[in-house]
Amino acid sequence: MITEMTDPSHEPAPGVETPDVSIVISVRNEEDCVAPLVEEIDVALSTWDHSFEVVIADDGSTDRSVEYLENLVGRFDFLRCFKMPIGQSKSAGLAVAAAAARGRWLVTFDGDLQNDPRDIPALVKLAAPDTLVCGVRKKRADSLRKRLGSKLANAVRRSIFSDAAQDSGCGVKVMPREAVSLIPWVRGVHRFLPTVLKGQGYTIVNVPINDRPRTLGSTKYTNWDRLKRTVPDLFGFLWWLKRRLKLDAEEITDEPKDSD
Repeated sequence: MITEMTDPSHEPAPGVETPDVSIVISVRNEEDCVAPLVEEIDVALSTWDHSFEVVIADDGSTDRSVEYLENLVGRFDFLRCFKMPIGQSKSAGLAVAAAAARGRWLVTFDGDLQNDPRDIPALVKLAAPDTLVCGVRKKRADSLRKRLGSKLANAVRRSIFSDAAQDSGCGVKVMPREAVSLIPWVRGVHRFLPTVLKGQGYTIVNVPINDRPRTLGSTKYTNWDRLKRTVPDLFGFLWWLKRRLKLDAEEITDEPKDSD
């Protein structure tokens, strides 16, 4: 059964086993992809030396995605799924999945089968506190138009934010679970995770990963659609970076300080 999350918590429930890694995925109208995706993850990580869970949030699908996820939950004990009543955005789905995640490390992943689950272990090896590991699609399997649009978007974003991310549009990233509480979960934030977390003191590590052509389902956005969403987001996150408060503080006590 898929749970409808209404009160997400960032902490695992008492007594619940905590896996090493949570793979968090947002899907919407991916009925052709959800079963192959979960099956691929199962095969790719079957001999991995880390315990893991897969947390999928359905962002208001209008096709049979939820029905297929319900069937998958019964087949795979590592799978947990949540449904959202209306479609809001990929960021909303990731927020729900990340809030439900129990693992020490979170791996964000796309639901369209273009990401390769076999890349996950290598990225998790580089996971560290206060570090965001970012996948970089070195050999893009997308159309020339989409590749050029992505390069332009990355160049513009880097010129504004200087966040060290080489491919912010890549959906594969690894972070400590504590990072979830540092992210302002607003529409479009999934494209700006390096910007947000570097602004919170995180180190950005870029790692080449495999990129595969989409063979099932269909892309949800054109370059024009992405442009209409991304340009306002650029200004929004620039405003956030300039206005955010740095809340580091040291408690005052009456104990004497150590002297050299």
